[in-house]
Amino acid sequence: MKSSMIHSLIPIHVTHDFKGDALAHLYFQNEKKTALLPKNAPDSMIHLADAGIFSAASKSCFFSRMSELSHVAVGLGPKKDATPEKARQTGALVAGKVQNEKVKHLGIDVDSLVSSANRAQGAALLSAFLEGFYLAQYTFDKHKSSKTSQN
Repeated sequence: MKSSMIHSLIPIHVTHDFKGDALAHLYFQNEKKTALLPKNAPDSMIHLADAGIFSAASKSCFFSRMSELSHVAVGLGPKKDATPEKARQTGALVAGKVQNEKVKHLGIDVDSLVSSANRAQGAALLSAFLEGFYLAQYTFDKHKSSKTSQN
C-alpha cells in the first residue's frame, strides 16, 4: 500500500491509554447465544449484553455513543465457528459502521479478544479483522474524473 492511501484511512490505535473517538471490543458468543465477556469488560458492554441488545453473534456490530468515548461492540460468533473469513467480513462491517458514525480515530481493545481465544486463533482472527477493516475503506479513484463547477 502506498503511504498516502494509508493516511487517508481511519487510523487504528492499539493501546491501553487510548484517547480517541471510539474503542472497539471484539467478543465471542457462548453456547447460550450470549456475549462471552471477560471480567474486566467495560460497564457499557455488560449493560448491552445483559439487556439482550448485543449477543456477539457472528458479523454483528453495535455502536454505543458515550459522552467522551464511544464503544463499538463487535461479535465474532461462537469461538468454535470463528474463521478468518468471518473475521474479515466483520472487519469490513465495522469499517462501514465507524465511517457512518464519523469516527476519526478508532482503538481496538485487543485484550477482549486475546483473553477468550488461544494465541494462534486470536492472532489469526485479529489479522483477518484488520485486513477486512482496511480493505473495506479502499477506493480506487485514480482514473475517476473530477467534477468541476460550471458557471
